[in-house]
Amino acid sequence: MDGKFDPRLEKDHVLHKEYVDRIQRLGEHFRKSCLNIWDGALDHWDRFLAIQEDTRDPVDEKWRSQIFVPMPFATTRTKVAQQVELLGNTEPVWQVEATREDPRWIEQSKPIERLIDYTHTQNNWRKYLSKALTIRSVVGHTWL
Repeated sequence: MDGKFDPRLEKDHVLHKEYVDRIQRLGEHFRKSCLNIWDGALDHWDRFLAIQEDTRDPVDEKWRSQIFVPMPFATTRTKVAQQVELLGNTEPVWQVEATREDPRWIEQSKPIERLIDYTHTQNNWRKYLSKALTIRSVVGHTWL
């Protein structure tokens, strides 16, 4: 390289400005198109966390407790507990198999299985699974 760089990378170059404007427009478009999904997810979190509007009359009813049965919370916790029980209590969770019926390959697969099991134990698989399944239940999806 001769030490020079592409002049299109200058911040005042026309192509650079057009590219930055395009990226900003795309970001704004995707943000607006996802707004309904985000609002829905936030509404679901509010229901799960039992955050709701206080509809009591401030003069006559403010002395009463604002109590209701948090069905979304109870349902989600029950589902998550059952799913963690089903998915997290298998022993071992990850099983390594040799791809050939060669005794040497079978023996070589055992240390890998123990390594994966150790990694699984150290990464708190059940705790992660509980969090991921809670998010999936409330929002409707999760990223693994």
